[in-house]
Formats: sequence, C-alpha cells, structure tokens
Amino acid sequence: MYAADLEGKSDWFLSASAIQYGFEELSKRKRQTYLQAEFPHLWKDIEKFSGGKTDYTATTLHSLLGSEWRPIAEHLSAIGFFSKGRKGGEDVFSIPFLYRHGMNLTQGKA
Repeated sequence: MYAADLEGKSDWFLSASAIQYGFEELSKRKRQTYLQAEFPHLWKDIEKFSGGKTDYTATTLHSLLGSEWRPIAEHLSAIGFFSKGRKGGEDVFSIPFLYRHGMNLTQGKA
C-alpha cells in the first residue's frame, strides 16, 4: 500500500495521464495559436500534413507540395514545423512531437 492510500497524500504531483493530456492540449493550441495565427501565408501548405505521417523525404514532399516544395520546406523548417536531418543518405524532414497530436499525425515515413 502507498502512503496515499493511508493518508490521502502522494509522492506524485501530477499523474502520467495528466501530463499526457496537457501535452495533447498544448499541441492543439500550438496548431491554432502559433501555426494558424502567426503563419496564415503558410497555413495552406501546413494543412496538407494534417492526418499524415511524421517524416518526409524530397520525393514525398514533392508529391505533397508540388514542384516548389523546396522553398516551402525551408520556410517550414525556419518556423520550427520541420526539423531537417539525414537518414540513409537522404534528407528527411520530421515534424516535431509538439505538433504531432494537434495535426493528427501518426509515426512513420510518408
């Protein structure tokens, strides 16, 4: 038995489920108050990722964003919507955890 069961006290200030819920709500709010509100000129492109995956290559970005994908990807990287890295010798653009729940993304490569 834990002390909380006996005295109504706990060593935990916040439960894991409370932290998870808070993070999910933060993600939704960042979508609305940061991405949509601060970057309306990029929103039509950002919205294309909604319900998609978390990692994109040049090929998948080209098919999603069109022939002008490179400058769009650079703008999205500049505002923190993408983090750019290399995997298997190619550039990979990943959407940070902060936006994943708010954008309804699933882990993986598009």
